[in-house]
Amino acid sequence: MALDLDPARNPQPTAVTIKFHIRASEFVAAYLLHLWRHIGRQVLGWFVFLVILVFLLVPGVRFTPLPIAAWVLAGVVVSALAIVAKAYLAYHADPSRGAERTVTASPAGLDISWMGVVGTIPWGRIGAIWATKNAYLLFLSRTDYLLIPRRAFPTPEAEQTFCALATGNTAPAE
Repeated sequence: MALDLDPARNPQPTAVTIKFHIRASEFVAAYLLHLWRHIGRQVLGWFVFLVILVFLLVPGVRFTPLPIAAWVLAGVVVSALAIVAKAYLAYHADPSRGAERTVTASPAGLDISWMGVVGTIPWGRIGAIWATKNAYLLFLSRTDYLLIPRRAFPTPEAEQTFCALATGNTAPAE
């Protein structure tokens, strides 16, 4: 669904309020996207380092009948499984995982209510917004982001209002 962000048809965005719970699949997808966006190169560098280290230190790896590509592929698979498992563990370790979140987007910013804590994030603090098929990721810093699932919007118009407010007040995605 393409969003209509034409100012002629959406002249004055107003506030939009959404309520939602974060699902495990949404948390893990956002976690992996965030991981790749910010530290993917570091993870890739450590992986290459570990493959070389194993190749040099583990007896028999260099002289096995399997080609090196098979060892690298096995390392990629094991690393990917470990990263996904870490994301699920992070989700289940989060005490607020089942808490309802209420987000109100207005021209001033985002008002967030979550587990009895209320706060405001001005649009200027949001560095980038990534839109995926299922969610919006609002990056507040290199390590902090806010996940808003698209299913939380009650109507397409509410999502359009949110997008109009966000795109009018924040830097474009990298």
